[in-house]
Amino acid sequence: MVPLEMQEFVGIDTFIDRSHLLLEVKGNSMIDDGIRNKDVIVVRPQKVVKNGEIVACIVEGEVLVKEMEPLIIREQESKKIEIIGKVVAFLRTY
Repeated sequence: MVPLEMQEFVGIDTFIDRSHLLLEVKGNSMIDDGIRNKDVIVVRPQKVVKNGEIVACIVEGEVLVKEMEPLIIREQESKKIEIIGKVVAFLRTY
């Protein structure tokens, strides 16, 4: 067996620093964006995101990962929504 030589590599610190959060994905709602059940997403905490960015948020006490689209919450619905941050990477094990 020939040993593997690493010509190029990317350090994990390219994607993660101490401020980032790691969350395990449950479900396949983001499969069209390449994020699968049991992947671990890397979330950079921030409260403001742009349309089209993938975010982790809390909706009515449940953590969700979604592609951000304009979201209209009517006052009478009284849903509590909090953006955790932007998804910047994900890890997958085989």
